[in-house]
Amino acid sequence: MNANYQPVKTRPPTLQRKVAPSPLSLTGQKFCVCKATFDQETQYGDIQCDLCQQPFHATCVGASPTEQFTCSPCHQKHTSARSTCICHSFDGKNGLLADRNAELNWCSCDVCQTWFHENCVSSEKTFVRLPNKDEISFMCTKCSQADLEIVNGPMTLSKLQLTEQIYSKFKNSRHSWPLKRKDIVCRIQTNMGFIESKLNQKLYKTFKQFMDEVFYCINYFREHYASTSAPESSFSNTKKEVKCCEILEYDFSYLIREFIAKERHKSAFVILPESHAKIEENERAINAGMSSGAAANIFP
Repeated sequence: MNANYQPVKTRPPTLQRKVAPSPLSLTGQKFCVCKATFDQETQYGDIQCDLCQQPFHATCVGASPTEQFTCSPCHQKHTSARSTCICHSFDGKNGLLADRNAELNWCSCDVCQTWFHENCVSSEKTFVRLPNKDEISFMCTKCSQADLEIVNGPMTLSKLQLTEQIYSKFKNSRHSWPLKRKDIVCRIQTNMGFIESKLNQKLYKTFKQFMDEVFYCINYFREHYASTSAPESSFSNTKKEVKCCEILEYDFSYLIREFIAKERHKSAFVILPESHAKIEENERAINAGMSSGAAANIFP
């Protein structure tokens, strides 16, 4: 070996797991449970969560840099995403199923898309038929026919703006990275780029069309990752992507409820066309010198 050879100094091999997010995007921000300020030279963490990909100090979270790690918030959220049914479990074994050996069939609410065991909600199912439509829709107890009409109603300008806000939150989620892998996106037509393009071109006629394609996108990616999982390994690289897809679906259901709530709130303050006419009539009456009492009586 050359006597003048000097080895290149590198960080410990365990830090190679920190691949995302970009250190530049976190510089100056708080991270880890100790709330340290991120600095790519001195404070960068030596481990990252496999789901949200946020950095942590291994000593702070009691984990080994050489092992897979899921932070507590992601673990709790994934547990919630897997137990959306009223029995609060994925396998239905919390005592609400009459027959625990019965096959578990799932059904989803046509409004919020939350999943339930059919056996658990068999006595609570609500079926409705929209006007001028043949299909029957199942709704959970949290949703109503008015909600169903909101998501199936025409995509107005205000709805479009709200939909764009909902999509932005979905796109920027810390768990959306599995849907952005370029090696897979190029093989899937209904991807995030496709949905965003349709949204920008105002091609969605209803919010229901938009949310159906988002769920289709999530499910397609989840099935892709699940089919390529390595069953012999409990910590395969693909299983963390499956978990992220389940969290995304769970979070998007809440975004749907947010959309409906805002539409409800807005409609409560909408001034109908006939009210506009009465307001104009009232203003003309005031301008004509009518008494305030007479003007006030214009409104029934």
